Amino acid sequence: QSGHYGRGRADGFKSKFENEEIKLLYSQYFFKQKMEMVIQLLIVLAINSFIFIILYFANSKEWMQLMVLVLVVFFICIIMLVELINNRSYSNRHLTLVSIGIWLLQCLLLFVLIGITPADQRTPSDHMALVVFITFVTYTMLPLSLIHTVVLGLFLAFVHALVVSLLAQRNTEKHLARQLISNILVYICSNLCGLYHHHLSEIAHRRTFLETRGYVKNQLELCQQKEQQESLLKSVLPHYIATEMLKDILTSNGMREQPMNLQFHKIYIKKHDDVSILFADIVGFTKMASGCTAQELVKILNTLFGRFDALAKKKKVPTATLR
Repeated sequence: QSGHYGRGRADGFKSKFENEEIKLLYSQYFFKQKMEMVIQLLIVLAINSFIFIILYFANSKEWMQLMVLVLVVFFICIIMLVELINNRSYSNRHLTLVSIGIWLLQCLLLFVLIGITPADQRTPSDHMALVVFITFVTYTMLPLSLIHTVVLGLFLAFVHALVVSLLAQRNTEKHLARQLISNILVYICSNLCGLYHHHLSEIAHRRTFLETRGYVKNQLELCQQKEQQESLLKSVLPHYIATEMLKDILTSNGMREQPMNLQFHKIYIKKHDDVSILFADIVGFTKMASGCTAQELVKILNTLFGRFDALAKKKKVPTATLR
């Protein structure tokens, strides 16, 4: 067991699994863990879009084209939210596409904010806090692989820097270069922070998955061994004796203060008025055993004793077999 957990921890740091089957199981576990975060993020997006709509109708009702985009974002959020709540059995690929769609919706709201800013008030630092927020959300809340999060984070930083530099070029021509350099530094720091958090959470998720899997595997093996023990006892002892013995064994195991060897001091005796003893021998067994393989011999003996057991079961006679 210690070797198994040791390999699990090593695999968590190396971001590798022993085989593809375990990797697929982890992928399903990871996406299920992130499902609730995706739903919460959709709720936040829908609320933000709804606030935009209220502000639009409460003010001068300008930016009609931009408000159409906000309405589209709002209804898409509602549709995706209803689908995710009603159907929790999405595949990993579908949930990845949903996550990319959520990222696109956040970017639409970002550029709507940039678009409604008056032209004479635009600067290269417009809405940088929202860019950092979207970047960090991409790394921490969306069920995406590392390569996807890095690509989306860098792409958003590049597009935002390009758009705001073009829109604000006239207003801040003197300080444009310095502001863009500052923006780039902020983008790099936010992506590095998100990358670090993504890496640590990935290690934690993988370690938890491997340890839980090892625990479940050990429990299944113990249950299987218990079933084999019960089957062995019931095959050589009468059912009522085997049942009573197993019950006493379980009781003794549950009482730690009682020594284990005390369970063998009890003698399981039951009086029977009519008892028959059948002695059976196979003529020429030694010669027959030397002329066949071990597997064939076991098969022959199992078939023979199986017939005795079938006859006893048919006549409803309890048996105790001595082989």
